[in-house]
Amino acid sequence: MIGIHGVRRKVGGRNHARRWWSLGVVVLFSVTFTCVFFSPDGKAAIADRKREPVVVKATPPDFAQWLNNGTAASSLELWAYKGGAWTPIPYQVDEVSLEAQDVKSFIDPTQFPGAQCQGGASGTPPNTPGPCEFLYDLRGTSPPSGSFTTNDELVFIAGTSGDCGVSTSSWPDTLLDTYRYRIQIADNAPSTESGCVYLFRRLSGSHPSVPNLVDYDPVGDGYPATCKPTSTACGTITGQGFDVDGDGTQDDPPYRMDFRGNWTADRLMIGQTALDPSRDMVDLFKYRIDNPGENEQLWDMQIGGATCASFVGTIDGPVRVVRVIQGAASGLLTRKLEFAYPGEVRARIYLRVHQVGGPIYNYIDINEATASPPSSR
Repeated sequence: MIGIHGVRRKVGGRNHARRWWSLGVVVLFSVTFTCVFFSPDGKAAIADRKREPVVVKATPPDFAQWLNNGTAASSLELWAYKGGAWTPIPYQVDEVSLEAQDVKSFIDPTQFPGAQCQGGASGTPPNTPGPCEFLYDLRGTSPPSGSFTTNDELVFIAGTSGDCGVSTSSWPDTLLDTYRYRIQIADNAPSTESGCVYLFRRLSGSHPSVPNLVDYDPVGDGYPATCKPTSTACGTITGQGFDVDGDGTQDDPPYRMDFRGNWTADRLMIGQTALDPSRDMVDLFKYRIDNPGENEQLWDMQIGGATCASFVGTIDGPVRVVRVIQGAASGLLTRKLEFAYPGEVRARIYLRVHQVGGPIYNYIDINEATASPPSSR
């Protein structure tokens, strides 16, 4: 669960608070995702679930002080209050389009200029081009460039949260706005565990330094030598080892995932050997259709055939990498979004295809030379 509570700083012994409260559900295991977890102990639960990412979507009336009024998304920052002191935590603000957009603009921007889709992202609304989605601003490593608007996402790790009962006269920095929002997260019943982070707006000065937990290197491992459809598709995601709650024990192991094209990851290394290619655990993350006969090499355009595929771009922030692919062989409207966090990678696939004889497979082909035990398919 998540609760959002806004309050103005208490000044001169008087509390000038204005409050908004909303309560909704944060689904930390979303059914729209397929998840690959890199856990040393296999646990995923809030003392246990401290490793999990939290994504808070900006939705009115939450964040009313700053939402949809021109406040720069890049001016926001998150803090936690732990052990009687304020601590900046790793976070990012990812901008998402205010209106649903026609995804065909990525195929041919001249033919499909990206008209807005009235009616939302539920396929193709009547008399409107489509299909339609709310799209990420794929800014690469740059900070957010627009204003904080509906659908934008605040991202942090659950275990970096801290105390909730912080005095309204306590502020981490005098260069911050005199207003803040408390974001409270809690596990589902019967668990009673919860924690809070605080959203501030910086008026001047620089954001405090926070760890960079995950990266996308567009150069990758240099394989294949000619990467299709563009060189940046064959990049590398690297997750850093991370002590989430600062107790001196590493909660997330380091990992590295290499791509051989748009769709296919062909290397995965986990743990202290994450930078050692000889410890690669997978052959391929495979995508297959029996009829018509298609596989990941065709979708990656590494073999001949239809070329309805494009590498759309990335977000590379401190807490997650977003990697977006459009097109799979003849399925030009199929779309894949990968979300890489410290400790896990999730993939969301919008499968939009013509009629196929099927079935359609998505599976991991284990590298038996390095997996233990060897026969682990």
